[in-house]
Amino acid sequence: MNNLNMKYVLKRVLAYMIDIVIITILATLITNIPYFNKNYQQYQEKYKDYQEIYQNYINLKNILNDMYQDKQINEEEYSKFIENEICTDIIVKYYEDEKITNEEYNNLIEKIDENYTIQAKEYNYQLQKLGIYNSVITLIVTLLYFGIFQYFYKGKTVGKKLFHLKIVSINNKKITILKYILRSLIINNILLNAINLIILIYMSQNNYEKITNIISILISLLEAITIYLVILRKDHRGLHDLIFKTKVIANN
Repeated sequence: MNNLNMKYVLKRVLAYMIDIVIITILATLITNIPYFNKNYQQYQEKYKDYQEIYQNYINLKNILNDMYQDKQINEEEYSKFIENEICTDIIVKYYEDEKITNEEYNNLIEKIDENYTIQAKEYNYQLQKLGIYNSVITLIVTLLYFGIFQYFYKGKTVGKKLFHLKIVSINNKKITILKYILRSLIINNILLNAINLIILIYMSQNNYEKITNIISILISLLEAITIYLVILRKDHRGLHDLIFKTKVIANN
């Protein structure tokens, strides 16, 4: 890739990053308004609980590492560890000789990690359920910004404006507002994320976790294909551009 093309790609990346920051700020401001986010207080409380679980997990690991450094379990370390009640049965047994072997250390690590993974999955699911309003607002803001706003701003976003870029049709026809909206559904993963939200609302945790992993893979795949096309194609048209017959040009 020559310097000119590299400069163009860099401009597109920076423009997109600026647009994402703007969307994030707007969505955050709206979701922090209780009127628009009915679960705001519950979400904050649940997130605080999750932080405590995570901190407890880190503390356990730190205590265990201290014990393992000198291969000894002293009374203070034992007391701190036993307070957490996660590995009580194991630590009581190991404390009999006040020593900790490599095998015992690995057993405790496995137990702690397993317990945290189970708790983290549950909290993550609950936070996503409580964060549905946040997700919906973010999707709406993204759609309005890249779909409606970009249409009325004649193919530009704030990021594109700053870096002198704009979207145009390859056949010199006017790009309709519908095409802008459909285009944004793909390039900004709005469609897949909307499907993910529907699954979150109506399916069980186990089914949701399975399907959301598939959706995450699809999102990553679409992003990889788009990046590949934008970088390597001579006209720098991504998948969304090829589908809707558009391209992003330098508008100096």
